[in-house]
Amino acid sequence: NAQGQYRARLEDSPAMSVDAESAAAPPPSNPPAVSMEVGVRPAPVEVSVPAYEAAGSGDLQIEVSDPHRAGEGMSKHVEYKVTYWSTLSGYTNVNGCVTRRYSDFEWLWKQLRATTDGVIVPSLPQKTLVANDDPTSAAIEARRRHLAVFVARIAAHPIMRESKDLQIFLEEQDKASWSERVPWYERGITSDAVRGVSDWFNHTVRLDDSGTAANLVSAAAQGISGVAAAAGGAASPAESLPAAAAPPPPPSPPQPAATTSQSGPTGDVLLGSGAPASQGAPGGGIVEDQHFLDVAEYVGKLKGRLDKLSSATSALVKHAQLTGSVLMEFARVVVDLDETEAKAKAVFETPAGVEWTNAAKLFASASGPPDAQAAAVTAAFSEPLDGAVALTQACVTACDARKAIVDHYNRLCKQIERLDQKAAAMGVPDPGPRREEKQKLELAASDTRIARTQAMGRYDKCRQHMEHELVWFHEELARTMGAALKDLVVAQGASAGQAAHACAGHFEELRAMLRSAPAAFV
Repeated sequence: NAQGQYRARLEDSPAMSVDAESAAAPPPSNPPAVSMEVGVRPAPVEVSVPAYEAAGSGDLQIEVSDPHRAGEGMSKHVEYKVTYWSTLSGYTNVNGCVTRRYSDFEWLWKQLRATTDGVIVPSLPQKTLVANDDPTSAAIEARRRHLAVFVARIAAHPIMRESKDLQIFLEEQDKASWSERVPWYERGITSDAVRGVSDWFNHTVRLDDSGTAANLVSAAAQGISGVAAAAGGAASPAESLPAAAAPPPPPSPPQPAATTSQSGPTGDVLLGSGAPASQGAPGGGIVEDQHFLDVAEYVGKLKGRLDKLSSATSALVKHAQLTGSVLMEFARVVVDLDETEAKAKAVFETPAGVEWTNAAKLFASASGPPDAQAAAVTAAFSEPLDGAVALTQACVTACDARKAIVDHYNRLCKQIERLDQKAAAMGVPDPGPRREEKQKLELAASDTRIARTQAMGRYDKCRQHMEHELVWFHEELARTMGAALKDLVVAQGASAGQAAHACAGHFEELRAMLRSAPAAFV
């Protein structure tokens, strides 16, 4: 019995669903195709987004539904039906639907991060450690819900919904074109391995006290570009920009109106604080305002503390689940002893014996509330907490992207300074190779100045966006976690009441037995 129940629980778990299904019956080689009819427009997923005064007109709603298996063999995967309704300008149709897999959502996420400076792009649901291509599993349904919230936030956001990459994601019907946007090594299990090596290289490997291996490579690249500039050439300004921010942004969407900032010619006010965000810009580089640095530090520490809270909540849920299973196992053993006691009474022909049944009923009743408590904590607190952790990580990513833009701008300033010094040291050379070399230096300096102007434009836009995004982030986090804590207290109180109610009758029986001490259980 116990083994059968244990096996049933294993087969119902998302991690074992693939093996359980394959053991029962192989999946059909040609699963039925999902209907591509748009259908009736449902009620939208409720999400909150920052308020922008200069938001454009129009409406966009995106729904994710109908997970289904696609592909064969090693290329087998799950796709989702993505349906949209739009009144925004630029869309070919007012509605439509496509099928997309997880890596396609990941491509959209990367593009939005690269092209919407200063915007907190919502996080994607994490990939599972075990591949799961069963569209009916609980894990796939949970991922579908998270993807639905992901696209709902994008569709409701005044800046992200204007993205041309989003329009491509919703309208592109040619599956072959996605192999160019998302190469094979960024799909499925292979992408996990590539990402793991990349994260290990960028954040973990430390060669010496100067930082990670990625930092050392970046520093070496800067040195090489400096040597090239000194030799008469100049590295491409985009080479200094981190990969997450390298692609140039598309034509800017409607710019939000800064409610509290007063920007000078170079846009040097942060979050309405009235303090300069850059000193000596454009030539002297940008020095971030201390207010933003404090906010970025707070968000980074908050992420770490929420991670610890998530671990503690998981431990609480596991403890409640273990308590319920231990109590049930104890009751099962007591029942076995009661059966043995009944045989002993028959053998010894005596009515005397231990009353195991009442104790077994007590512990069996007490095993239910801990399981209910674990489920209540998961529903009331664990899921909102996971959302808060993802939101905080998205904010950390946005702050890091802003720092990357500042670093890129300052590197361009240093590069221009080196080129100007080199050209000035050459004086006014006579016609010939030296004059040509000086002209190359001056041309490289001019190109770099253009890149620096573009970087300043990105910084100004990023700063203006973050004035709205950071305020919304704090309010959304407070609202989400406040409601989750309230629900947790209610769930804990209900669980305690259920435990007391479940055991009340059995305690009355035990109290009556204890009045006949010392032979209470005999």
